[in-house]
Amino acid sequence: MNQQVHLDLPIELEEFRSSIENSLLPLNKIHPFPKRTALMDSKFSGIAYLPQQHTYPKDINGRQMFLLAQINFSQEKLVYPFPKEGILQFFISPTIFNTNQTVEEHLFQHYFKVRYFPEVLPLEHLQIETSCIELPLIESFPIGEEMALVFSSGVEPISAMDYRIE
Repeated sequence: MNQQVHLDLPIELEEFRSSIENSLLPLNKIHPFPKRTALMDSKFSGIAYLPQQHTYPKDINGRQMFLLAQINFSQEKLVYPFPKEGILQFFISPTIFNTNQTVEEHLFQHYFKVRYFPEVLPLEHLQIETSCIELPLIESFPIGEEMALVFSSGVEPISAMDYRIE
């Protein structure tokens, strides 16, 4: 993707300017900030959007997972390859971030869950009762508090470790 963008580069990289600028790709940046969010909002941590016919995710041991992140694509204007609608969620088991427990590598995948709901349903079709949802303890969860997410788009060059670099 060749963009008409002039990058501020250190003098040591000036001889590579053309290659670097020719490698520019679109990006979406996440800007989190502490805030209580609604069920359908993009967020880190907090209460997840959950349609009535779905159950709250549990790990292989039957422990309730915690919402790590939720992105509502209808609220955000993200660049390709993201959809324009729907909600994407990432859940993590407390087993993963509890320092007293170890997880065998071949079982690791059973402690994460990713969900995508292509249609965002109105509130009357959601599970609103949240008293049964266990919220993570701040000292052990990787995210210290619920955070709202705002996104911005831009471009950046591929990294030196990217498989496409020549």
